[in-house]
Amino acid sequence: MARHEVDLLVIGSGAGAMTAAFTAADAGADVLIVEKSARYGGTSATSGGGIWIPDSADARAKGHADDPKEALAYIKALIGDDVPASKLETYVASAHRMLSYLAERSEVQYTAYAYSDYHMDVAGSRDGWRTHDPIPLMADRLGEAFSDMEPPHTETLTFGRFTWTMEEAKLLLTMSPGAKPLLFKLMLQYAFDLPWRFKTKRARRLTGGNALIGRLKLSLDAKGVPIWLNSPMVDLIVGGQEKGGRITGAIVERDGQRIEVH
Repeated sequence: MARHEVDLLVIGSGAGAMTAAFTAADAGADVLIVEKSARYGGTSATSGGGIWIPDSADARAKGHADDPKEALAYIKALIGDDVPASKLETYVASAHRMLSYLAERSEVQYTAYAYSDYHMDVAGSRDGWRTHDPIPLMADRLGEAFSDMEPPHTETLTFGRFTWTMEEAKLLLTMSPGAKPLLFKLMLQYAFDLPWRFKTKRARRLTGGNALIGRLKLSLDAKGVPIWLNSPMVDLIVGGQEKGGRITGAIVERDGQRIEVH
């Protein structure tokens, strides 16, 4: 059986997996991502890509500083005892640092948005600026890797062709003032992007989960982190007594061949 060795093996290519891979690579580790499907991104790519993070640097810069105690009270009230309190406290204290780190070190860029918490009747809720939306990305920056990314969910597409940012969605779904001109503008941008139309029906402008995954892919490419597609993990490698019985790697199937990745 073929053998491969890395510092960190990441199974799957969703946003969490790709972020972990980038963080390790940014610290100097040799990293490999393996993905069982023919496309990378998983359900993160098909999602809206939004994340809930209190007191981010972007929210503060826009004049909407948050109270961590209120944010913690809010999620504690919703989650209850399902998650240890220490983890919730760590999330509230550290999530905004994660976002700042990615903004400084990678291509991942988010914007805080005036989107209210889902449960406004719960103590500690806010009427906006905790939800963050990925900044759009132009697909041509990905080169050939664009065609290997999981496309958006069909229900998020307008006329089966292009997607919106959260701010655009709010206008269009509520038909607020400016909605019709915005829709017309987006339609024209899509229709008259003729060089791109000859390549694919998918829009060049990526939003939501596709923008997030695309930005993570660019970040990983800059660090030289490979993603093996069509490469499912089929088993774990468990070390002997000298390894304390710890998991030391995995067996991955690639191109019909099983590879021990240690």
